[in-house]
Amino acid sequence: METLREATLRKLRRFSELRGKPVAAGEFWDVVAITAADEKQELAYKQQLSEKLRRKELPLGVQYHVFPDPAGTKIGNGGSTLCSLQCLESLYGDEWNSFKVLLIHSVSKEVRLVLLLLCSVGPSARKHPRICALLYSQTLCS
Repeated sequence: METLREATLRKLRRFSELRGKPVAAGEFWDVVAITAADEKQELAYKQQLSEKLRRKELPLGVQYHVFPDPAGTKIGNGGSTLCSLQCLESLYGDEWNSFKVLLIHSVSKEVRLVLLLLCSVGPSARKHPRICALLYSQTLCS
């Protein structure tokens, strides 16, 4: 039986093969939607996506979107999910129901700061340097 580590490495290798190349229908996600806490974070994520597409670090032919949470009181990932689904429906109508959608939730500034602090000290930084680097870059963008 394949271990979690082996499965993860296999998927990462497969993703590396897709980077910078057009993907056929069903080969990857049709839509990748990322939630953002606000317009400032939305802009930062859009800039990152644009740069990654320019450098051919992401699969091509996929629709990438960033949807900010509405202003006002936040209700967590549930609210972000509903907001993202409404945005997809307004962009694609009923057609989006047939899409394979990857929805990536952003993490609040407070959570990223705590995670960043945890990665800055102790064994976590040595055990998970890539995760810590990702958290650090996301914290700088907010």
